[in-house]
Amino acid sequence: MFKRLIFLVIGIVVSGTTSACGAQRDCDLVISGLVGLVPREDNTVVVDPLIPANAWDWFCLDNVPYHGRSLTILWDRDGEKYGKGKGLHIFADGKEVAQSNELTCITGELFE
Repeated sequence: MFKRLIFLVIGIVVSGTTSACGAQRDCDLVISGLVGLVPREDNTVVVDPLIPANAWDWFCLDNVPYHGRSLTILWDRDGEKYGKGKGLHIFADGKEVAQSNELTCITGELFE
């Protein structure tokens, strides 16, 4: 079975046809690798990006299922791209749970 894989990362749309297994692997590499979402069993959300601090002005990973919530992880160097303020932000179901002005490891707690 084939899926159409579409990523919007740093303003570049990457699309292609790939197997379901390949799509999962590619998504995992972006989510846990570049963006740095660290899977955990508790209600703590950890994001530890591998992206160098001066490499990208912005990125957004949206609608990531995590412990029954929908996460949004975004980096906006100057705060103008997404209108949520400058820095690295983690949102769970639209509520901000962590923020840093730097592109660095951050943690937040999921709400009840």
